[in-house]
Amino acid sequence: MPKPRPPSMDETAPPWRFAFILTGFLPLIGLLWRPIAPGALVYSAFMILCFVPFQPVRRAPVFLLATLATGAVIELTAWGGHYAACTASPALFHPQLLADLLLAAGFYTGGGLASLYLFRRFGFGIVEAFVIHGIMGIAIEQQGAVLLSGMVALPASALIWAYVFAIYGCMVAIPRRLAAPRATRVERQWWHYPLALAICAGGSIAGLYGWGLALWADGVLPPHQPICAAPFW
Repeated sequence: MPKPRPPSMDETAPPWRFAFILTGFLPLIGLLWRPIAPGALVYSAFMILCFVPFQPVRRAPVFLLATLATGAVIELTAWGGHYAACTASPALFHPQLLADLLLAAGFYTGGGLASLYLFRRFGFGIVEAFVIHGIMGIAIEQQGAVLLSGMVALPASALIWAYVFAIYGCMVAIPRRLAAPRATRVERQWWHYPLALAICAGGSIAGLYGWGLALWADGVLPPHQPICAAPFW
C-alpha cells in the first residue's frame, strides 16, 4: 500500500489559508527598502514549501544537511544586504562572506543537532519548531541587543522582532518540512517549551563559540575588514 500523501497547507485550516499566503509576500517589501533587506525572503520560500505536497525524507542526516543549506542561504542574503549598503558594522558572524559561512557552520550544526534531539524526544511539529526557534532568535540575536532595544522602543520595535522571529523560525522549519526525523509522540507538558527553548539556544551558541574558538586558535579566520573593501576573505 502506498503511503498517504501528507496534506499541504492549502488543504488544512481553510479560514487561514488566504492570510497565510499574503504573509509570504511581505518579505518582498524588503527589496524596495534602501538599503535593501533581502533576508526575510527565506520566509517566502518556507511559505511556498508549505503549499507543495510531498513526503519528507525521514533521515536525520538529511535534516542536518537541510539545516546547513538553509543557514547558508540565510547568511548569503543577509550578507548581500549589508554588502549593498557597505554597512560599517554588519550584524554577521564575520564581515567577510567566506569567513561568515565558515563560522555559521558551527552555529547551524549546533542548532540542528539540538533540534534533531527535540524532534526525536518530544515529536515537535513544524509550527511548534518555528515558534520556539523564532522566540530564541529574538532572545539571542546580536547577543540579546535586539531583545533589550526592542523592549525600550515598543511598539515600533515589534516590526524588527517579527523580522527576526520569521528568519529564525525558518532556520528549523524549512529543514523540518524537507526532512522529518522519526520521533516519539509524547503528551505535551508546559515545561517542554521552555526546555526546548533552552536546548535550542544552548546548542546554537555552543556550536558557534566552540567552532569559532577552534578556528581563531588555529589562525584560520582573517581579521575583520570593511565589508566593501574585502568582500569575501
